Amino acid sequence: MILMVSRLILAVEYTSIIWHVRKYKHSKVPLALMVLVNFSAAMIYLGITFRFTKGYSRVFYAWYFVAVAEVVITITLSAFWKTLSFHGTHLIRRMSLLTLIILGEGVIVVCENVTVIVKNPQSWSRFQTPLSKA
Repeated sequence: MILMVSRLILAVEYTSIIWHVRKYKHSKVPLALMVLVNFSAAMIYLGITFRFTKGYSRVFYAWYFVAVAEVVITITLSAFWKTLSFHGTHLIRRMSLLTLIILGEGVIVVCENVTVIVKNPQSWSRFQTPLSKA
């Protein structure tokens, strides 16, 4: 359900961009295609949502297929149209910062656990898994 809502929001955002660039004819087609891709993905995710049951279901294959297809189509569209390209954006900086944040969170968790172990050596067993005790 969250994927459906996020794709609908993306479709609305691209629609608002189309409104703002309405005087530029070359920008309308790629942006309209992005709206179509996001809206189609949202409707497929909506349909998939109702197929999930408490028992075993193979519908998750469709979920993965739609996600991969969405990425491939988006990257392909960005390769063909400058309007959608990543050139001139600061995407690499954002990804680098995201990596640092994730690594930093991991280091914080490790440091907290080491602090607990140093303060109380008997707490080491708390961090061992059942397999590591054997």
